Amino acid sequence: MTRIVHFEIPYDDAARAKAFYSDVFEWDVQGWGEEPDYQLATTGTDGPGIDGALYRRRHPDVGILNYVEVPSVDDFVAKVVAAGAELVQERTAIPGVGFSAVFRDPEGNYMGLFESESPNAS
Repeated sequence: MTRIVHFEIPYDDAARAKAFYSDVFEWDVQGWGEEPDYQLATTGTDGPGIDGALYRRRHPDVGILNYVEVPSVDDFVAKVVAAGAELVQERTAIPGVGFSAVFRDPEGNYMGLFESESPNAS
């Protein structure tokens, strides 16, 4: 069975978004590596939950993305497309982390696929 392991929230104003999520929910929002437009969001350490990120909005019609961890992005791209989804971002390497892809499901929702570079690392 697969699970949602990461979320991404788009922003137009980085400082405003960081302040909102940090102040309201007390998330720790910090830059990630050399990606100035990508801010990792640690949502807590108590109890169940997932962490995510804030990122500069690139497409006006894409809202919050949830990423499902899968054993193979390529295999699941084939599965979602066969089931009626549209691939909107090809398999993309995330150096030192793994691979991702994004699709739009038959209902018009955007979702991400994530394959860890180190299986069972999450």
